[in-house]
Amino acid sequence: MKAVQDKTNFQSPASTILKPVPTRKRMQRLRERHLNTKPTASIDRLRIETRVMKETEGEPMPIRRAKVFAAVCKDMPVEIWPGELIIGHAGARPLCRDVIPDDCPLLLKGKRMESLMVDTIEYGLKDFDPADQKELITEIVTYWRGSGDWERSHTGCNMRALPEHLKDLLLLDTSTFPPKQSMIYTPFFISGGHYGHNSIDYPLVLEKGLLGIKAKAEAKLASVGREDGSRPFLEGAVLALGAAAEAGKRFAAKTRELAEKEEDPVRRNELMDIAAICERVPANPARTFHEALQSIFLTQVLLNWESPNILSQTTGRIDQYLLRYFETDLQQGALTEEKAQELLDCYLIKLNHVNRGNHLAVGGYKADGRDATNALSYMLIESMKRVRLAHPFISVLLHSRTPEKLLIKAAELSALGTGHPVYLNAEILTTQMLVRGSMGGAPVTLDLARTATPVGCYEPVIMGRDSGYMYGGYFNLAAVCELVLTNGYSRKYAKKIGPETGDPRRFDSFGVFKEAYLAQLRHMMQNFSAATDIFERVLADLLPTPFESSLIKDCIARGKSREDGGARFNFRTVIGAGSSDAGDSLTAIRKLVFEEKKITMDDVCRALETDFEGHEDIRSMLCAAPKFGNDDDYADEQVAWVSHMFAREVSRQKNTRGGHAVPMGAPLQYYMFGGWVVGALPSGRKAWQPLSDAWSPCTGNAVNGPTAILRSMGKVDHAELTAGVTLNLRLDPSIFRHREGISRFVDFIRGFADQGVFQVQLNIVATETLRRAQNDPENYRDLVVKVAGYSAYFTQLAKPLQDGIIARTEHRI
Repeated sequence: MKAVQDKTNFQSPASTILKPVPTRKRMQRLRERHLNTKPTASIDRLRIETRVMKETEGEPMPIRRAKVFAAVCKDMPVEIWPGELIIGHAGARPLCRDVIPDDCPLLLKGKRMESLMVDTIEYGLKDFDPADQKELITEIVTYWRGSGDWERSHTGCNMRALPEHLKDLLLLDTSTFPPKQSMIYTPFFISGGHYGHNSIDYPLVLEKGLLGIKAKAEAKLASVGREDGSRPFLEGAVLALGAAAEAGKRFAAKTRELAEKEEDPVRRNELMDIAAICERVPANPARTFHEALQSIFLTQVLLNWESPNILSQTTGRIDQYLLRYFETDLQQGALTEEKAQELLDCYLIKLNHVNRGNHLAVGGYKADGRDATNALSYMLIESMKRVRLAHPFISVLLHSRTPEKLLIKAAELSALGTGHPVYLNAEILTTQMLVRGSMGGAPVTLDLARTATPVGCYEPVIMGRDSGYMYGGYFNLAAVCELVLTNGYSRKYAKKIGPETGDPRRFDSFGVFKEAYLAQLRHMMQNFSAATDIFERVLADLLPTPFESSLIKDCIARGKSREDGGARFNFRTVIGAGSSDAGDSLTAIRKLVFEEKKITMDDVCRALETDFEGHEDIRSMLCAAPKFGNDDDYADEQVAWVSHMFAREVSRQKNTRGGHAVPMGAPLQYYMFGGWVVGALPSGRKAWQPLSDAWSPCTGNAVNGPTAILRSMGKVDHAELTAGVTLNLRLDPSIFRHREGISRFVDFIRGFADQGVFQVQLNIVATETLRRAQNDPENYRDLVVKVAGYSAYFTQLAKPLQDGIIARTEHRI
């Protein structure tokens, strides 16, 4: 394999106007090692889990899961790379995928693609050594399969709990395992664990240490009776916290072992220092900046050991809660800014070795409403400029008093063409959290709303008090439109999946059409919510997380896991897709059928049934109708209406944990998959094509430039979409060929916030660069792009996703 050097074929236009980013040799070596390490898969953790689950049959599930976690903490392999200053890794090895029980059916069938959201790994049975293959087939698979239908696996339990009428809507074929989903109704079903998307109370870990939190759990346990229903969780929490506190000592022992063999005295001293740090944290309170970084990283490793397929367990606004350690060390002369910068560089590289989707945020508000920007805000952006990897995600929380200096620093990072950072409107984010608190469940106070942190793509949570976005799934707003036109019939699956809302040819007004759309949407949402309620209960019963839950306020006090409603705030996400397809379709129907009467509804229906074959004139008229993204009130009104109705119906859905659902507009890769099941639409879109990318205009429809797109997006009520909404834009990188381009870019970023838009994420890479990377992937392995809320290496994306990114309009500002 060809080594990836720090200087690659991908050169951003910023290289002509920005000073070279200083890169220490240590960071460069670690970066190169990361890029040149091939991802692998391991059954080490699955072996441990299977053994302990066999041994604990009949015990309460929280205790069984705690015992699995304790055994993993004791027996998981530990590895340290040369030169590391922050150590640890989530899998059996760095960049290793821990196989989970729900992988087994697919392993037996052959290879599968598993996205790490950092690196993509393809693996199957033959990729394991013969002894592991035999153990998988004769022992591990036998246990999880049980008497049939993988009855002990998460997916198997979901299948058994789902009533037949919901299986018929959600699944294509229940005779296969795992079953294929219809992609019209797409709740998170086949997961084998947690959707994650949360941020535990890292400041509490730093202040009290895991042993301090364990003492609190022990005190609560001592206060409840032997028959109290909370005892199993509390006993599991005590066991899990004790095991986690000991895990740091294993890393310390491994580091001392390496130190004894190390010939370089400088590195030997570094290893001994790291050993002393790991001996202390995360079991005990952190005292220094280095201890604090290592503590939160090892905590993330432990969270991955408990839930190996967790997504986006985020460290959040670290520029806020690490600041006191940084400032104290500087004042005492124990740390220099240069050393602190190197530690941050090493930390960011290590975030590529734990759960996928880690999201850091800088800037924003303090609890009292003042600007929160500080020295670490700038240093974290500087580290992102040096590291230039897909992870972590980083966002700049923007408001009216954000310093110009921070935006210029962020613009310099954007100019590198890595897709970092995301720009988030902190004022809208604060309002979103307040709206959530008004919809039911625990109220959200203004100080908490201001200090919320983005996780995953950007979804806001309240650190240490939130259950995270458990379950939910993708909701196809374009499919709703098709069901109106077919009276509830799916063209893809040739069956009824929606209610009969009437023959559209007999609709006598545009209002009747919209009423039918709302009826179909409600029906889909009710079924979606019913399925998700079932999956939530299965998750609470089967996969409680005593360790993670102990790091979320109120879980210990309530004696419940986060899965069972122990957290103060309990939400689940419903992710909309195809809003612009639906809105543009409504606009075309309104204009051409009901207002101008140029065509009839029968003309539209016949054209759609044939995917416009023989009806090219009808398609031309539909395509020429006003489209979202051009600052045209006539078109923007319908997308805003679809968005409003989606948000309203989602927010009405309660969950099983005392909270409610929250709407989101970031469908990740689903805009591709969701399009595969939707036929031709009145927007002029042909059958089975990708949907609009998140809440962005449909590809090719926005022709008046990026400012018009922002104005159109501003007509959508972003505060209603309380889990956030994505606007993807591609910008012509030539803006950064001259120094004044930075100022123009900063003005553009200020402008998006002024329009009331929640978020904008940018790909600033030329089309020719993307095409060269597609044809010569080996020389562009570190080319990072924004896909749909998350970052990924362009050359590791499937070709349809690559083509979708290339097809996005390249705008100039």
